[in-house]
Amino acid sequence: MLKIFDNNEFSNIINKDVSYLSFYEKYAESFDLNILYIVYLNSKKEATVAFIIFEKDNSILHIAHYNYSFLWIKNNLKSKGSRLDFAEAVYLLKEKYDNIVLRLTNIEDLRAFSSNGFKIEIRYTFVKKTGDLNYSYGIQKHYKRGRDLLKLKFDAEVDFEEIFRYQMSFLNKKRISVDKKVIYRYLNGLWNENKLIAFTVIGGNQLIYASGVVSLNYMEDVAYFLFCNTKDDKNKSAINAFMYIEIQKRLFDLGINNFDYMGANIKSIAEFKHTLNPYLMPVYSIVCARKIIDLIAIARSVNFFLKRLLAI
Repeated sequence: MLKIFDNNEFSNIINKDVSYLSFYEKYAESFDLNILYIVYLNSKKEATVAFIIFEKDNSILHIAHYNYSFLWIKNNLKSKGSRLDFAEAVYLLKEKYDNIVLRLTNIEDLRAFSSNGFKIEIRYTFVKKTGDLNYSYGIQKHYKRGRDLLKLKFDAEVDFEEIFRYQMSFLNKKRISVDKKVIYRYLNGLWNENKLIAFTVIGGNQLIYASGVVSLNYMEDVAYFLFCNTKDDKNKSAINAFMYIEIQKRLFDLGINNFDYMGANIKSIAEFKHTLNPYLMPVYSIVCARKIIDLIAIARSVNFFLKRLLAI
């Protein structure tokens, strides 16, 4: 059976700090979705599968590429009982909701979804271990040039409001239309929960050469590179190399072990990210739509996209 728990009960079941859940709660608040903590209890009343879902109009939605769907499976599908429980949980979820949209990583066995009629598409992202200081020769050369010749400095003690204005100004110049109120509400919510880094890269001349924001998901030990912009400059390669490496160092100091670059599917951008020597991770878009017209209407009502922006 599926049962809804409150956040304290849910955090106890999955053995995580309840404060980590605010990362998901801010997402739900910003996009006007209901957040539900759903747990599957098997015939022995044991909690073996857990979902954090975002619900609206009897649909489970994941309408922006800020993060991934949360899924916890006891024994991680390594036993027959675990696989059977997971398949039953997915079946019950499908029976309960008209439409389901999930974005999952860190799962290899998707048979529970495919056998229940879900459509599965694979995209990719790059992830770098923050303790891994292995980079290509080119990146190392550019980083040293930025540090030693350009005298670049990484500053994460900056004003969120200022960085937000920089990012929105950059999007305007690129003629990328986004819902600024929704984005601000989400990022500012994370900022107030200490789950967001806002940063600048400053040159020896005190000019800002780059800025951006990175969200911190302590629940899954990963940071997401959400927004950044780098000044058009002859030293752009050095600035970008310096920026990525310094963010990674910052995350390591904060105890975050994984740095998700949020995308690996646009060739020109992916080739640069390759030089940082991350690993390629599949991202599964999993959809079951019994009322596809309703699902499209809900998605359009958000008036928002990040696919292009985050190079997914």
